[in-house]
Amino acid sequence: MAAAAEEHGLEFEVEWSPFILDPSLPMPPTTIDKVEYLSGRLGGKATLDGMMPVLIKMFEDEGLPALKYEGQTGHPIDGHRLLDYARTLPDPHRTQTALKDALLTQYFHHGRSMTDHDALLSAAEVAGLDLARAKAVLASDAHKDEVLDRHAQAKASGISAVPVYRINGEIIPGGSQAEFLKAFGKLAAQ
Repeated sequence: MAAAAEEHGLEFEVEWSPFILDPSLPMPPTTIDKVEYLSGRLGGKATLDGMMPVLIKMFEDEGLPALKYEGQTGHPIDGHRLLDYARTLPDPHRTQTALKDALLTQYFHHGRSMTDHDALLSAAEVAGLDLARAKAVLASDAHKDEVLDRHAQAKASGISAVPVYRINGEIIPGGSQAEFLKAFGKLAAQ
């Protein structure tokens, strides 16, 4: 987005929407081994082992902390509920983005599950959320219906994988930089 902003003089507001890739994952607090789960989804551990060097290099090339794919995983609904809560706060675009970055750091770089409330609260703290309120969200079913409704809307609109970006109502799958620049150039020309 920074390249498009510079090239086309555009400003952006980002809102993170929930999408649950695998609704069959066990609901919090249950977790499963991430390597076993990913191996099963990808057709075997050999496939996962073949992909990991490429993914690790992608992380390195982007200057990101090391990818950790070991650990636990489970249903991400609680992370999505926190993101939906962040959407209701002052400066929701900045707050949601800070929380999303912190959640991804917990998952990809620390190997922590999005079912782990301690991991979610660590992310909330990094993002500057009020921890008492974040704990209250996680201790309840707050934002659950909203998350499930927004996920259902995404599925109904034809979304079946992530990342997907919606720019002024237009869905852009994948989101390579070239696709972004093309979409932003189209917007700038309007």
